[in-house]
Amino acid sequence: AQRVRVETDLYVATFTAAGARLESFQLKNYRTTVDPDSPLQETVIPGQQGELPFGVELRGRSVEVLSDTAAVYTASLGSLTLNGNESGSVDFTWHGEPVTLQKRFTFHGDHYEFATVVTAQNVPPEYGEIGITWTKALELTPPPGAESVYDKAALLDGRKLVEFTFDKLATGVVQTGNIGWAGFSGRHFLAAIMPTEPQNPRVWLKLRDHTVEEKVLFPISAGATAAKADVYIGPKDFDALETVGHDLSRAVALGWFWFIAL
Repeated sequence: AQRVRVETDLYVATFTAAGARLESFQLKNYRTTVDPDSPLQETVIPGQQGELPFGVELRGRSVEVLSDTAAVYTASLGSLTLNGNESGSVDFTWHGEPVTLQKRFTFHGDHYEFATVVTAQNVPPEYGEIGITWTKALELTPPPGAESVYDKAALLDGRKLVEFTFDKLATGVVQTGNIGWAGFSGRHFLAAIMPTEPQNPRVWLKLRDHTVEEKVLFPISAGATAAKADVYIGPKDFDALETVGHDLSRAVALGWFWFIAL
């Protein structure tokens, strides 16, 4: 499938048109180990069957899930390079039957965060939610000098940080409330999806076959709909997360004194 390479001052990302998925997201300022010649830090860990982030699902109570897993999208360009305050977008489009899906990703040269808008047209009325999924395998024992990128699922409900170790997700978890963001967290890195409109999404988490699935589910109406979110993939640096907003800095454990730093 066609691949799209996006390079900024901070990362090199690769998308595949097979499902319009994020295949790789390497941080240019971080290495896998303390060895300066080790590979750039990779933050995408595919599922056991090769599942990748940014799948889209349409869900309803009495119908099968409509997924874009087998969809082959058309990309608007093949590569994008951005520096400083430059910005640019890549569109992926798939014409299914009856639904047409488009994923637009907008990047900035000097920001870890980027924006995504998922638009669905001709949605049958029996579907009530559109989901953005992030799937990852449980990580194997890291090589000497390295560590697991993510070791828990995390989300923000109002002002409350909620975290789950992966072994607690075997029976599935559904989290509702005022969801500010949801994603995966590790000692040094964070990947988070942050809804940008007050659509009252819910978060669905499940561990199966050594793979963790996370879905951020947005309510929709029939016809045409859009799910909008910002995405952060990068270091758990308090000041950087504060700049992003969305109360993303709550992902940094500061104990009882977190409010002093805000």
